[in-house]
Amino acid sequence: MTRSLPLALAAFALFCAPAARADEARDLALYGAFRAMDARVTTIGYRLATGNVGLCEQRQPATGLALSDIALYPAKQRAAAARAYSRADAAPPVFVAAVADGSPAYQAGLRTGHAIVAIDGEPLATIAHQDKSNYARMAAIEDAMARWLADGALVVSIASASATVAVPLTGEPACATIFQVKASASLGAAADGRYVQVTAPLVDFAHEDEELAAVLAHELAHNILRHRERLDAADIDRGLLQEFGRSARLTRATETEADRLSVWLLAGAGYDPMAAVRFWTRWDKERGKPLIASATHGRSSTRLAAIEDEIATMAAAKAADPAASPALIAGPPRD
Repeated sequence: MTRSLPLALAAFALFCAPAARADEARDLALYGAFRAMDARVTTIGYRLATGNVGLCEQRQPATGLALSDIALYPAKQRAAAARAYSRADAAPPVFVAAVADGSPAYQAGLRTGHAIVAIDGEPLATIAHQDKSNYARMAAIEDAMARWLADGALVVSIASASATVAVPLTGEPACATIFQVKASASLGAAADGRYVQVTAPLVDFAHEDEELAAVLAHELAHNILRHRERLDAADIDRGLLQEFGRSARLTRATETEADRLSVWLLAGAGYDPMAAVRFWTRWDKERGKPLIASATHGRSSTRLAAIEDEIATMAAAKAADPAASPALIAGPPRD
């Protein structure tokens, strides 16, 4: 799991502690909270991606392993981040940020904080030697692991102060999506076709795992339905004009599709589809309805009605055929 730009992380730190820059203990608490969020998102994302692989055209082997790079953290906070994740005063460049419960990585004995130094005997620095930024380096490592796993098992080398251990690792068939926690002061989530990001405050707000699954399922639905690709092909404006006219209408159509497909994704992963209803109902109650509804997402009442309607549709379809799948999988947004 790669981390967003350091400035975003600093912004979230200030959001949590508006006084002057936090001391070491506060930094440790901040990254301890991130560690717990990474674990939740990694486990739920893994469950959604593997439980719904039959609905995905784009697939990749999933290990349940989320990686991070200590260089992606603000320099003054790296020691605290290292202690929170690896419980050591220093962390290697690449380390395990989270391991999904029950995943191949968990069964292989990999745990949060383990130092990753090589894959199939190739040093990580060699794998990503052409990438100039730390974020690009992590993306290159993740892509390399996906390619190698597609050909079978690989070996991950983890290092400690006394030894380096080779750990064989396999992957489970899964939807081709990487789930991340984003450092931000806002509540939000996004999908770009390859990644699903959810901000730390939103992870905290969704204090039940099933509610967090509803958020992640909605974003995964965007990736499965290739909404970013389809909207780009339709030349949708992503600036201020996205809230008006054709851009708003087509974007809103993708949001409705994602709401509907999320119901099936929740069920496919063994979660209660009604969690989506509970989440958005509580959102309105605790966060309050906006004075002006977004033209790209529609009113909450309309979204809830669509979700409840899809739950009923899914129940009827599965009663007739337990192997039923959503009809909207093949339906792109219409102009």
